[in-house]
Amino acid sequence: YQQGYAQQPGQHAGPQAVHQGAPGAAQQPQGKPTLFKLAQKYVEDVALPGVYKLPEIMEFKWVLALFMGAFIFFVTSLSAVPLMRILKASIEKESQRRALTIARTLAKVNRAPLSQGMESAINVDIASREPGVEQALIIDAVDGNIKAPASRAGQIPDLPFIHEARREGKEVVTQIDDGTIGALVPIEFYNPETGSQAVTAYAAVIYNMGSLAVDDSRTLSLFIQTFFIALIVGSILFFFLYKSIEFPLRSLNLQLDRALRENRDDLKTTYLFPPLQTLVSNINSALSRMGGDEMGGGRAIEYDRSSELSNLVQLVGFGCMGITAHDNTIQAVNPEFEARTGMHSQDLVFQTVDKINDQALRLSIVDLIERCTNTPYQIATNNLEISGESYEIAAQAVHGLESISYFLITLLPGQSGGDLL
Repeated sequence: YQQGYAQQPGQHAGPQAVHQGAPGAAQQPQGKPTLFKLAQKYVEDVALPGVYKLPEIMEFKWVLALFMGAFIFFVTSLSAVPLMRILKASIEKESQRRALTIARTLAKVNRAPLSQGMESAINVDIASREPGVEQALIIDAVDGNIKAPASRAGQIPDLPFIHEARREGKEVVTQIDDGTIGALVPIEFYNPETGSQAVTAYAAVIYNMGSLAVDDSRTLSLFIQTFFIALIVGSILFFFLYKSIEFPLRSLNLQLDRALRENRDDLKTTYLFPPLQTLVSNINSALSRMGGDEMGGGRAIEYDRSSELSNLVQLVGFGCMGITAHDNTIQAVNPEFEARTGMHSQDLVFQTVDKINDQALRLSIVDLIERCTNTPYQIATNNLEISGESYEIAAQAVHGLESISYFLITLLPGQSGGDLL
């Protein structure tokens, strides 16, 4: 039975070997480096060495604070530009609406005196008294002379805006400069000479936005407010970021101190960060070697067998999983195992067996590990149905120098399912 299954991977390995040995298969044509690769190489060779030098100059937490402060400053500076534009546009729009309303009121008040020919009754005081109004004028539609106020009657206004707006013959409101708005409203009534409605004068208002205008002091005030809000939020984020970096290192330091005192090699980390997990694995291997040297007088050295475990898992033609014996951590999973179980390697690798979501599979593997631990020289098997297909789960313990180093868990197809690929 075991020989029959042992021959199956070899039957599928033949075509793969031929494919790998085909001419040109090992050497792929290499084109010119892409812009992304050039940029990545520049960052790694030029920019990052300088960044890595910073923790050598100052304490690491101040390096994080420096990056966080630079981020806050640049984001605040860049966000202030669109905010000021939106604020300025909103203030200008509201001020233009205000100036046009005053001009309409001025035109309405003076329509009756103009229609009756009572130029002495024309008055601009109703507009001049409004806050922000610099000039309020009644302009003759024919020659462009000022009709009111009386102190400037007969003069030609030195305002290009008025002369340009008169040509349009309709209501006009425009932004003259950053702080000044001009509004012009035609005054029309029935002209008995022409027998139709005619524009005989214009009500003009020059409105100064004054304190509402967006000046340098208002811009600086908005920047400072935004900056301090971002600084408070950034400080909170910096605290959590620093603690999230400090915690695993502090935890490993405490575990390492305990392991050295108690001659143990069971360092663990719950962080899903592969470089840190690899570091923990290497530290455990180093501790195991140190323990072996002390007990065996330096003759027996237990080397790190994680690479051996991963290679064996990939060589197996069936779905296979490698589990370390000292902490029941999944170290490797091959693609066939992922395809058969529907689980992804990133959800399994560096996790303990009890973190497997499939309860039936988890309990079966735990049982196999226990049986292999008790009888390490025998293959332990269980039957299990996965996704409607029947499989035989086989487990084999692999020894190190003094004890079991790891377990190989293999999914063998049953008689009623799990057809070979």
